[in-house]
Amino acid sequence: MQRIGIYLVVFYCIHADAISRLELIEQKVQEQLRRHPEQLNLSPEFIEEELTPQDITLILSQLSPQQRLLVRELSIPSRQLNEIPLIVFNFRELRSLDLSWNELSYLPPEIGKLTSLEALKMETNRLMDVPVALKNLTHLHTLILSNNLFSEIPNEILHLINLRMLWMCDNQISRVTKKIGRLIHLSSLNLNGNRIQKLPQEISQLHDLTHLFLNHNQLQKLPFKISVLAPHLQLLDLNNNTPPFSDAYKKELCSILPTTSIVF
Repeated sequence: MQRIGIYLVVFYCIHADAISRLELIEQKVQEQLRRHPEQLNLSPEFIEEELTPQDITLILSQLSPQQRLLVRELSIPSRQLNEIPLIVFNFRELRSLDLSWNELSYLPPEIGKLTSLEALKMETNRLMDVPVALKNLTHLHTLILSNNLFSEIPNEILHLINLRMLWMCDNQISRVTKKIGRLIHLSSLNLNGNRIQKLPQEISQLHDLTHLFLNHNQLQKLPFKISVLAPHLQLLDLNNNTPPFSDAYKKELCSILPTTSIVF
């Protein structure tokens, strides 16, 4: 009987400690929202305590419906998440969602519910593809998917015609589809650190492109139509391609892109 009493005391202490830990976190969350009701940051920088997916679900569920409607930016980076708490997709007025530096291998179709989303940041995860529902994010202008496991640019992304920034560096992309030409509003395209050997001529349809990052790939030449980007293209990064560009080709590129800063 005495041993049972000890177990009960230990259980009560652990349970009470867990409650006090969550209460402390909820206080920090409420303090954030008092200062900036449109921003909620659950990163270790703002919430030092460890957070499990269950903790995050509980914390977000404690917010009032009005608070959820006011939140425009939700950040949950560096939390070792292997799944996205589904309650995240109840924040229907989100403009920015940051889930970078986790262990996510799956983006659920519920992402398509966030139709007001303008920026989605999911760098340094384990993603290999995206759901069809991503096409619903017609307001999306920034998509960061660097340092994942993509072997190509998913077709669903190529329907997001309002994208202005697409960063997919440090993946395993070996080819770029002709459909890249659909993204006519792109101003920044980052494909550094992939396995790309050739770009399609359709890259020349990206007339708003100002920054094109292609370093650490396997390019030998660029499409001859790249010259049509000259009026707007400010930076072209071709550093550390294998094999390296010949001096003659470097000179040719500089002549057809005279106002572009080219890094070899």
